[in-house]
Amino acid sequence: MSFYKKSYLLSLAFASPCISHAQTANENDSSKPKLGELTFFQDENTFYNDVSLSFAKETYKEEYTSGSTYTISYNGNYEKNTTSMTEFLSYSFKKNHAIGLELSYGSVNYKYSYNQRYYDFFDKQDRDINRTNLTANSSGLYNPIFSYKFRLIEQIKNDKPVNLDLLAKFSPNLLPAKNVSYDENNSKNGTVASGNTSIIVGAALSQKIESFCWLVNANLFYVGETKKTETDNDSTSTSDPFIAFSLAGNGQYYFNSVIGLDFGIAHQFTPEITIKNDKRTSKYVFEPRNLTKISLGLNVNAIENKLNLYTELNAYAGNDYNEKYYNTNYTVKETLGREIIVGAKFIF
Repeated sequence: MSFYKKSYLLSLAFASPCISHAQTANENDSSKPKLGELTFFQDENTFYNDVSLSFAKETYKEEYTSGSTYTISYNGNYEKNTTSMTEFLSYSFKKNHAIGLELSYGSVNYKYSYNQRYYDFFDKQDRDINRTNLTANSSGLYNPIFSYKFRLIEQIKNDKPVNLDLLAKFSPNLLPAKNVSYDENNSKNGTVASGNTSIIVGAALSQKIESFCWLVNANLFYVGETKKTETDNDSTSTSDPFIAFSLAGNGQYYFNSVIGLDFGIAHQFTPEITIKNDKRTSKYVFEPRNLTKISLGLNVNAIENKLNLYTELNAYAGNDYNEKYYNTNYTVKETLGREIIVGAKFIF
């Protein structure tokens, strides 16, 4: 199994765990959030900008379990290293309403090695195949993401104790999507585009209590039919649409007016997915799976309500699950990932 299939399953088109940022109109209200706080929402007729750089690493293992007429054992190790830059810009055209655009560029390096023992029916003996340091790369722009955010309830001291935000995102399938292929002498590179049109709708509940903020949000993802070109034979792999779900909770504590500590946990569920290829009769079938992420971060108000600098460390783990190719069953296990993000937020 190629690494792209696994990474595609874990990375939905725009699975952002945070519906953030709100601002009240009452300047004398102690619950009024500032730039950088979880509850911040930009003022009417202002622009909000968030630019970030991300470095991520993901690894997992794959083992043969049953079903093959010739495979005796198979053990694969996969590694994916991603560097990406993201620019998000939003404009508040009306109080508590904002529209946004997110553009991202990514560069991905894949590493793959495996050991396979199989039975050679012609020579009537067991044989081994060992491949190490197989590499391939993907790069390019991700599909753009358009968003709309609405603060339905705004926290006002002694009146409304919490904020309630509603969010919708739309990512059209505009860019070519190509999967990498591995070969010892001629690996072929791919692109990072998702190959699908995707929609996310979500709701977030948040509150500011003096120096502490909290936010809980739930998101529903619709990922449309996905089509990607296979670079090894110019065939097309297709997966049917599916719906996934995520739930996240975030907290934030400011030690003073400048430095804040961020922490959170998020969980994502992805249903069974089938990938077919137009030049093969076989198909990949992936069992439903879960992914849990924890995060820890630090943010600094360099210029109050003008410029906020932040860094974030994310770590995630996925449950073991089975996949089937032809009549052969494999187990994907020990899915682990980590990510470091540095960025800056500012309004104008």
